[in-house]
Amino acid sequence: MKRSLSSVVTLALVASCHPSPVAHKPTGEPQQVVASPDVKPAVRAPVEPPFEFTAFELDLIRNSLGALPETPPADPSNRVSMSPAAAVLGQRFFFDKQFSADGSTSCATCHDPKTGFQDARANVSKALGKGTRHTPTCINAAFGAGDGTVWQFWDGRSDSLWAQALGPPENDVEMGGHRTAIAYAIYDHYRPEYEALFGAMPALRDASGKARHPDNARPGDKLWKLMLRADQTMFSTIYANWGKTVAAYEAKLISRNSRFDQFWAAIDRGANDSPILTYQEKLGLRVFVGKGGCVACHDGATFTDWQFHNVGVAQTGPDIPAEDTGREGGIETVKASEFSCGGAFSDHPNKRECETATLTRLPVMRGAFKTPGLRDITKTAPYMHTGTFKTLEEVVELYDKGGDGKGFVGTLDQKIGKLGLTAEEKTALVAFMRTLDGAPLDPVLLRAP
Repeated sequence: MKRSLSSVVTLALVASCHPSPVAHKPTGEPQQVVASPDVKPAVRAPVEPPFEFTAFELDLIRNSLGALPETPPADPSNRVSMSPAAAVLGQRFFFDKQFSADGSTSCATCHDPKTGFQDARANVSKALGKGTRHTPTCINAAFGAGDGTVWQFWDGRSDSLWAQALGPPENDVEMGGHRTAIAYAIYDHYRPEYEALFGAMPALRDASGKARHPDNARPGDKLWKLMLRADQTMFSTIYANWGKTVAAYEAKLISRNSRFDQFWAAIDRGANDSPILTYQEKLGLRVFVGKGGCVACHDGATFTDWQFHNVGVAQTGPDIPAEDTGREGGIETVKASEFSCGGAFSDHPNKRECETATLTRLPVMRGAFKTPGLRDITKTAPYMHTGTFKTLEEVVELYDKGGDGKGFVGTLDQKIGKLGLTAEEKTALVAFMRTLDGAPLDPVLLRAP
């Protein structure tokens, strides 16, 4: 039976547990207890009534949500995805600013460990320039959907974590670097560690230390076009391996052991309720799997289906373009990427299994964006691809009204509609989402090794 939060049992006052002083009477006479003026009655903590989930709700909670596995799945397109040595090297790369054009920017600039491995400085990413979307978090980014594809970026324009890592270094508004410069930086500063993972590097310098190739070339520019195809492949291989080590590090950024995880474990063992969550938080969970319809997209252990939906977010806010086609443009990009699962630099043993090979652009993909995971959600504000929602309360209001109604391209996803949530239900839903914050990450992962 659904109960209102107003039905919480009233606080009860009980006598102090401390012994009271006694006024002594002659032997044989009854003693009178004299209350000390310094001792106040103890206040017992509020006792909340049991929350009665229905059998259907319990089934949804047990089977549609869950706890994360101990480690992300190995990435078949990245042979060092589970290598501890690769993770350490990738962590060094992640924090190293020398891979940017002017030495001012690293991956950690926009994926800041202090703010949930995303960019809280503005609604869009800020590095050498300003981007057009909010920077997503790296936390739990190595977990993918059931088919194994770990779509990255809001539009899914990369199909692996290592391919995603290769986007920012050569993007002029992010790190503005050059593929050959990155290879030379590895050759000069990280050669032993790199060779321990990938084998001997080619001789990029002659006996005098002079570079054998341009150190400021990348695809699309004149210097790159003048290089031999074999040399282009050589530098692209080193660059791809740079991304694969960064991915190995990012795979260690896992949010787990939240209060919800502890609650779910009790429910999964057969319990119908647990005091780990408050009555209000359980009411929020009921809204999440029921009236709010959140679980339709935010499901699984990561609280995301890893798919793309048009939820009607208007293209408004500082530095937000008037139009963003989302997944529609992302499909064209990932299919053409040299670093896709099916590309020449992938380690996948059977590239015909890669989902990218069969991707087809559909009308519903226009204006659709990837469902973000909800773990550690309070640490990753602002929200949505525009970064214009500063609080979870604002996000709930968006979904309650069924999207913004205008200001976006494409057709609203059929799962989106007005919810009619009460003020109590909205507050409870936010309270539940706060229970998804996990234990702090190992401090060793939050800085350069």
